[in-house]
Amino acid sequence: MANNQINILHIFSKMNRGGAELRTIDLLDKIDLDAYSFYFCALSGQRGELDDLIAGMGGQMTYCKFRSITFPYRFIKLLKQHRIHVVHSNMYYFSGLILMLAKIAGIKVRIAHFRTTDSGKKGGRLQRYKYNLMKSLINRYATIILGVSRSSIVSSMGKDIVNDKRTEVIYNGIDLNKINGPVDEEKSLRSKYRLGEDSKIVIHIGRLVEAKNHIKLIKVFKEMVRKGDYYLFLVGKENEPTAGLIREKIEEYAIRDRVFFLGVQSNVYELLQQADLMIYPSIREGLPGAVLEALACGVPVLGSSIDPIVELASYFKVLKYLPLEANDELWASEAVGLIGESERMSFKDHAYEEFRNTPFTIDKAAEQYVQLMDKAMK
Repeated sequence: MANNQINILHIFSKMNRGGAELRTIDLLDKIDLDAYSFYFCALSGQRGELDDLIAGMGGQMTYCKFRSITFPYRFIKLLKQHRIHVVHSNMYYFSGLILMLAKIAGIKVRIAHFRTTDSGKKGGRLQRYKYNLMKSLINRYATIILGVSRSSIVSSMGKDIVNDKRTEVIYNGIDLNKINGPVDEEKSLRSKYRLGEDSKIVIHIGRLVEAKNHIKLIKVFKEMVRKGDYYLFLVGKENEPTAGLIREKIEEYAIRDRVFFLGVQSNVYELLQQADLMIYPSIREGLPGAVLEALACGVPVLGSSIDPIVELASYFKVLKYLPLEANDELWASEAVGLIGESERMSFKDHAYEEFRNTPFTIDKAAEQYVQLMDKAMK
């Protein structure tokens, strides 16, 4: 390892296939590893699905279980052992403790990265006390407060944070080079599931968890089936009890023959290229990477009117949004209309080039990240 390298340690719970983890790994492929060395620390202390990929790309995995009384000592020791210059914590409010320890260890650049608008954890007075304590630690020890969108920072740290000079927004970047050529028709969803030529494919990519709001998705899809020949493909890890509740709704609405669970997939771009629409009724997001992936592949998106999706919609004509409270029939009508609008615009034909002109490519994200690191290290 060269002496003049900047050693950056990214903090996650576990390196599984999540949006934040995948977007960070994409940076590895775009940043000069002679100048920067990427380390990843799994606070769960457990191996993840992406560990081998990280090693193959030149990154280094470390493990430091935080549910241990010796965690502070072992974490500081890890920072010194690997001569870390930058601690980049992706742990929402828990970043406060991480950055305090980094300060104790003498780390110059300490980043709290907000990737969602809400932790999703509900709690009473004690939970609020913990959050307020951690927020105060972030305010005290962070040298950079980073967000994947403006709304992710504001909702997490309050409106006054936008006036803080430490605040930066770097949008998630999509690697357009990973979008493959034409799909092999013999291996396509249409062929495998024997769909008619005029059938329309609706897709959703995301873990089957409450925040993604699959129940709303199923209700909307039920209304779409009444209007035409539609099929729904769900891509993502199944988590209970949400997966069970989804299946119950599918049975209740008698649409089992039109909904398919594909589980975790590594070929999401190939799947997206076959879709006619993505429906994304999330309750909370930071900046939904799956939505960006869909748009890059020429797939129109109907999402919920949460702040990050509204923020994205200013860049894309075929990203529409509705309030979650709007009835399912209205969502379904908007979805059907959006497919027709996209086809009339021939959106798929020029989506790739249009996407290159937005701030959401991995090249632009990497360039902004390097500039941020260079400035912080001076």
